[in-house]
Amino acid sequence: MSEAEIDSAFNDELTDQQKDVLNLRNGVGTKHGTFQEVSERLEITRERVRQIENRAMTVLRAFLTAVQAGEKALAESHRWD
Repeated sequence: MSEAEIDSAFNDELTDQQKDVLNLRNGVGTKHGTFQEVSERLEITRERVRQIENRAMTVLRAFLTAVQAGEKALAESHRWD
């Protein structure tokens, strides 16, 4: 799987809120954030941060699994959220 496919999945398949949560939780452009830190920054509950992070990971896994399985046309034509 190429870096371009991973970037495509991240940029095209996730909502802005999902991207924000993953970036903040994983330290992209900032330090790694706890659920509490991310919740304060985005003004949502810790539980909502956890839910958004889990849903984003599910979306990414589904898309990347489809691409790996050779179903790129299906993956590109389907929103996984």
